[in-house]
Amino acid sequence: MTRVWLPDPPETVASLQPLPDGIEADVWSGGELPASKDEVEFIVLPQSARPAMLDAIATLPSLKVIQLMSAGAERVVGHVPAGIILCNARGAHDTATAEWTVGAIVASTRNFPRFARAQEAGTWDFAVSGS
Repeated sequence: MTRVWLPDPPETVASLQPLPDGIEADVWSGGELPASKDEVEFIVLPQSARPAMLDAIATLPSLKVIQLMSAGAERVVGHVPAGIILCNARGAHDTATAEWTVGAIVASTRNFPRFARAQEAGTWDFAVSGS
């Protein structure tokens, strides 16, 4: 059995349902260490991870891997003990970021903020946009 710590309950993340056979998960978002602290091998750090959190997990006897949810690892690199694998999320956000960027360009070009304000005010604001 592999013990993992996740920042959110696995039942709230559809892609984690069901957990693979042999995986047991606890939730740790930076507070008191769970009772499984001597067994945890894999930790997904919360986005809000601070150096004190890394210091708290640095001495966990079974820890093998720390997974970040961000591409950047600068804030944690100096706090990861030797022998522990540090993984970042490089590439994980590429598609969502690209989609957001295209959406923001369309919204700007088509003057969506103007129309959103009119909608909130309950008024009709006709304008040719995007030309």
